[in-house]
This record gives sequence, structure tokens and C-alpha cells, in this order.
Amino acid sequence: MDDSKKSAPLSPSPMTRRQAISTALMGTGSVAAYMTLGGCKASPNQAAAVLQSPKTIPGTLDIKWTGPAGIGDYAQANGNTHMTVNAAHALRDGGYDLTKAVKPEDEYDLVIVGSGISGLCSAFEYRKARPNDRILIIDNNAIFGGEAKQNEVEVDGYRLQAPQGSNMCVWPATAAENLNFFWHKAWRELGMPMGNEPDAPKWLDAPNMSLPKNHYSAMMVVRDRWPQAQFYPDPTAPGKMKVAMSPWQNGYKDMPWPEEAKQQMVKVDNFFPTLPAGEKDLDHWMDGMTYKDYLANVVGVTHQEVFDYLSPQIAAYGTGMGCETVSALAARDFLGPGTSTQKELQAVIDRRKVEATRFEPISFPGGNATIARYFVKKMIPDAIEGAYNLKDITYGKVNFGKLDKPGQKLRIRVASTALIVQHDGDPAQAKSATVTYVDNNTGEKHRVRGKSIIMATGAWINKYVIQDMPPELREAMDQFNHAPMLIINVAVRNWNFAEKLGAPALRWHEGMGWFTNVRAPMSVDGQAMPAEPGKPAILTFYVPFCNLIDKETLKMPVRAQCITARTQLFDMSFEDIEQKIRKQLGVSLSPYGFDADRDIAQVVINRWGHAYVVPEVGFLHGLDGKPAPREVVKQGYGRVRFGHSELSGVQVWHHACEEGERAAKQILELV
Repeated sequence: MDDSKKSAPLSPSPMTRRQAISTALMGTGSVAAYMTLGGCKASPNQAAAVLQSPKTIPGTLDIKWTGPAGIGDYAQANGNTHMTVNAAHALRDGGYDLTKAVKPEDEYDLVIVGSGISGLCSAFEYRKARPNDRILIIDNNAIFGGEAKQNEVEVDGYRLQAPQGSNMCVWPATAAENLNFFWHKAWRELGMPMGNEPDAPKWLDAPNMSLPKNHYSAMMVVRDRWPQAQFYPDPTAPGKMKVAMSPWQNGYKDMPWPEEAKQQMVKVDNFFPTLPAGEKDLDHWMDGMTYKDYLANVVGVTHQEVFDYLSPQIAAYGTGMGCETVSALAARDFLGPGTSTQKELQAVIDRRKVEATRFEPISFPGGNATIARYFVKKMIPDAIEGAYNLKDITYGKVNFGKLDKPGQKLRIRVASTALIVQHDGDPAQAKSATVTYVDNNTGEKHRVRGKSIIMATGAWINKYVIQDMPPELREAMDQFNHAPMLIINVAVRNWNFAEKLGAPALRWHEGMGWFTNVRAPMSVDGQAMPAEPGKPAILTFYVPFCNLIDKETLKMPVRAQCITARTQLFDMSFEDIEQKIRKQLGVSLSPYGFDADRDIAQVVINRWGHAYVVPEVGFLHGLDGKPAPREVVKQGYGRVRFGHSELSGVQVWHHACEEGERAAKQILELV
């Protein structure tokens, strides 16, 4: 690396309040509002009404902004790529001329927009009832899966996989089924392994170190099982880092905090809520305040160090934003410290004593990409090479020519961006609706007609694409706010540094990536990534932006916070991000033999502009006696229904399946 790269700052400069206000004024007119995880874009007519602000990202982006995406089936689909952003620019600038009529080219019984886990489960559920109906799934990405995609790289002769986003299941699946926890019946119906098979997969530990089997457990919930090295700037040696090892084990003694802050963090760790007099239930009570208000007013936290410590934990787990922004119930749903009752904790302890309900979180090599691939293989057998087993479905090549083969009952049409969804007549009476989309590769516009439509996409897309939505539905969708996430996969030639540290889990209190861990590789039928410290691995960073925007911004409305964070994500080039993560790892790990120039083989980034709906106060249960906006959206209208994990408020794979299943069942009631 040259000197300019070595001198890059550890973290992006926080946005000023003025920049945040400027961004907020752009509203949904900023380009970030049109980034998608796997669905469609706004129609030019509606976009023109709101896109009067200056360009957030000037010019046309190219591959240098996206950065290298690895190899294999997902090599052109690492998060929101430059192609996705450029398509959004074209929409914003009226680049698609829809004044000329495009006749419907084909008719389907069901058209699904979005091929993430929700969209795939919608198709799967619908086909069980009506196997001979014709279904079309369209998606603007280069491959199916939504956020359930993976990155693949090759380092020193080893092929490595890591998740782009959606990640984590419960193992064995028999325990998940017995507890109905992190479980959906589709798992068994798809023939996914349950854990009691002779050839069930295993997760490998290193020769001298136990490794987490996923990317979340060691962050927060099961932290005592694996040592965690926490890095913070050394106040006595500028440019150097100090380490606090699993600081919760000694009362946070080594953290650079005031003594009272350490005591308050210990109190949070050991706090159990009780329902106040006059309140009906814990969930509704906690949904009525932010996590910060709960910590301050109920637990008694006064020090900002505690809020800053907890924010990236709950944000990366699934809330998208931190203590100041999300409800206490959202933090509770993601097991935030101080939110579980003594009874709930005892139930967990008791379940672990019974073999039938004993489980642990795990990760497939590419995260939940394996689940998406099972859906596709089940419905279009030839779409993934190999037999119908875990090994071939996980590692087999996608046969893209089979996804959209003429004559199939189910077709998946990738690289196709939906522009307009509109009923053929009055929605209350119409028997069909038309979807206008553009082929991302050729720029040609097409129309298809569906007797019914499922929008397996988020509200940030739906409220712009759908033309004849009733006002109350549009009002409900407009209350959804979405936080960005950046997933960085760093392929290293070895992880000897973790063995020398004696810790497979690492956390930083300054820098771009706040947490990572060396993950136990899955072994199936003898195939696995290496588990030895001297061999390659991928370090995955789930990076929220709650600690990367300034404190003044966090005092602003939630929408302004999210837009500010999203703008910051998209303003960074790949080179910016690569330099920062290289320097962060180099500075903190060099005392343990790590050399960033020598030991980092490749960096792949995945930007998700709308990764999580923000479960702010009242999002889950509503306020002032009014229904929660998500419940309004679930009703749908006319021939259109909505199925997306955001409607659960807790965006994990089984909730994505539940929302997809619900939407399919609603459609089946119409036919």
C-alpha cells in the first residue's frame, strides 16, 4: 500500500447537523431512497414530483465504486451495486420514457415482485395449493435471494464463502421445531437437514480454540462462551490501541470510562424488568419508549458511554439504529441487555437442560443464501446443478438459463426492475393488474399482467411504484423508516492473530468495523473451509451507522437520522472503505503478528441502503389506540398483497417466510 492509503482515517467523518438537515430536506427524493434489496423502483412520474434536490452522488458510478465482488454466481450482485444506483439515477432523472404504450406481453396467475426469502416463500406456499398456475417472479438484482446472498473468493487455493446480509439459523433444527423458535415449516417441507441425519453437517473448531458457529452469538448474547478482545485508543500512545479482554467479566475495569459508567453497565447486565402498576403487559409498555429512555428512566443509566456501548450491538442484531432511535421493545426482541425478565432467563436455562430443546445459533457458509437456494432448487430443480442435498444446493452452480425458461409454471426473471404496478381498472373491481418493468441489461421496457400481485419488497419501494394505492395505505407506508447497513467481508490469508490474542471475537470502539469473529466452518460430506489459524478465512463485519453519525443528528426525527446514515454509506467509495478497514485491522492487530498488506487477500463490500425497517416507538404495537402501520399494510388492497420481513418488525429468515406465506394465503382467498 502507498502512504496515502496508510494515512486514511479510521472512521468516516461524522456528518454535521447542517449536512443532516440538508439531507433530510431531500426526503425520499434522495437517490438513497431508491436503493433496493431485491424488488423494484419508483415510477418516473412520481419520482419527478419529489426528485428536485441536488444529486446525492454526482455523475455515473462505475465498478470502482462497487469494488471487487469475488467469484461465482454472486460476482455481479454484492449488495447495492453501481448498476443499482445508476438505475435509480435514471428513474430520478426521468430516464425511462413511458409515454409510449407497451402492450402486455404475457399473463400470469400470480406476479411476485422480489425474490428474497419472502417472495420465494410466497411462490412456494401458493404452488402447494395451485401447482398448475403460472407464476412469474421478477427481481432487479442479478441473482435471486434479496439480502440472502453470499460472497465467494478464492485465497491461496481455498474457496471461501461469507454472507452478504441475511444470516443465522438455529441448530439442530429439531430443537427449533420443538420450540417453534427461529422456525418455519418450510424448512422441513423443503427437506433441509434437521440435525438427526447420519450425514448431518458439522461445524469445525480450530485445533486449540473453540469458534462461534455464526456471526451474532459472540457479539452479545452468548458472549461468555468465547473470549472477546475489545480495542480502544491508547490515551498514552497516539495511533496505538489498548485491549480490554471480555470486559464484562471484571466489571469493565479496563474500559476507559468513568467509574460510575462501569457500575451502570454492570447494572444493565444484571437488570430484570418488572411491569409497572397500571400497565397491561410488558411488550406494549416497552414499545412506548426508546431503549435509551428505558435505560435512563427505568434502569438509571446516565453515562453516554453505556449508550454508545450498547447501540451497535442492537443495531447490528437487527434494529438498524441504536438506543436513541429504536423502541425498548425492539431491543428486547433482539435480546438487548437489561430487557429480559428473570422468568425468561430461567426458561432458557431450563431448556438447555433438555436435549430435545437444546440448540445453538449457526450459519451456513454463505449465510441464509442456502435457504434461498433450497426454495429455488425445490421449485425449479434444474436451476442449481447437482442432487437435492445440502452439499450440492449450497455449493452447486446456478443454471441461470433454467430460471426463466419458457413453458415453466414458475419463472424467475432477474435483472428486471419494476417501474409501475397498477390495477386494470378500479382496484375494488379489477380482476388483474399490470406490472411494467425494464430489462436492466438491454434497457427495454416490458409489461406483464397478473391476476394477482404480491409485492415482496419494502415500503421504500412500494409507495413509489404502486400507482393506485388508497390514501390510508400510502399514509401507513410513509411511516416506515429504514436504516442502512454495510457488510464487509475481509478475506485473510491466516488468522494467527486471534490465536495469539486467545480470542476469536474482536470488537472496536473506534473505526469502521465495530465487531467481527472467526467463524467455525461448516463441514458437509467432507467439504469445508479450513479451520486452522494458519490458513485463510473470511472476517465478516456487520456495520451499522448509529455510531458513525454525530450526536446532534441522533436528536433529529428518525427519518432524518436514517437518510443521513444512508447518505454517508453511499458517499463512500470502495477505496474509502477498503483503506479504513485495512488500517483498522493493521493498527490493532500488528502487535499480534498481523500485517494488513501481507495478510489481507481481498475486501468485498455489500451496501444495503434500506437493510432494516427501524422499529421505533409504536412501530410494533401502535400508539394512541391506533393500529400499527405495519398492520394496515398487511391488509393490502384490490389484487395486491404485501409480503416482506419488515412487516414483522423483526427481520429474520423465519419471519420473512411467515410474511410471504401470509401474503400467498391472502391471494389464494381471492382466486
